[in-house]
Amino acid sequence: MAFVIGAIFSAVAGNIGMRVATMSNARTAEGTKKSVSKGLTIAFSSGGVMGMCVVGLGVLGVFSLFVFFNSFIDLDLFTTTNILFGFGFGASSIALFARVGGGIYTKSADVGADLVGKVEAGIPEDDPRNPAVIADQVGDNVVEMNWKAVDAALDKIEEIKYPKSWKDLPLDQTKTLDEPDFVKNVMKPMLAQQGDKLPVSAFTPAGIFPTGTTKYEKRGIAINIPEWQIDNCIQCNQCALVCPHAAIRPVLVTDEELKNAPSGFETKKAVGKDMEGLHFRIQLYPEDCV
Repeated sequence: MAFVIGAIFSAVAGNIGMRVATMSNARTAEGTKKSVSKGLTIAFSSGGVMGMCVVGLGVLGVFSLFVFFNSFIDLDLFTTTNILFGFGFGASSIALFARVGGGIYTKSADVGADLVGKVEAGIPEDDPRNPAVIADQVGDNVVEMNWKAVDAALDKIEEIKYPKSWKDLPLDQTKTLDEPDFVKNVMKPMLAQQGDKLPVSAFTPAGIFPTGTTKYEKRGIAINIPEWQIDNCIQCNQCALVCPHAAIRPVLVTDEELKNAPSGFETKKAVGKDMEGLHFRIQLYPEDCV
């Protein structure tokens, strides 16, 4: 459904743009006879119609589909977002075929114009006196752009080598975990972006999470993780205080421990009372970061 709607919106935007461009061509030519500024203003305004149609219909389509699937169909946010990808694919597919079709059309117009110019007017090919020469320039430009796109795709192709043993790997078996009721009834729905559907009665008094439940959460899923800026750090430990999953952990190490530390284990001199001979470091645990 989203794919079809995206395709329809793309076709509508293209149709409006082509109609406006066709009607504005003659006006632009007439305006240019008076002044270049007049012609440029008409051309820019008519081109803006296509841009506004694409942006306006795109925003309208995404917003309408999001409200429909998320509010009326009552799908979760993750599923709704995935459905919206179909809208983009549908719009892109029509735009792709329209671009290819436009290249074929302009190339056909180029051939026809050259034949007419040679036979009827007796002027050579691509002569500037032939108004249809613009079709030749556009057609060549479109074909050249397609060639560049193909070449760029070929240049980016990379071979991925994998062990032959992968083809014999068994399918993973679904594991049944012995999880507490709180994890099944509260944490798992929240991790699935279904937290808004949980009743208040599902939570413990005062909204307290039972201890020992962090191990049941997904691990190693953060796309972006924090980085310790050692030169800017004033050792206030506020970053560790506000981190909800304790992925940011301040540590103190002695001179002896620092000697046995791996390479890249950066520290700075610890500041504060009774910190003599100690070194400070913020250690990040990426697997706990969400």
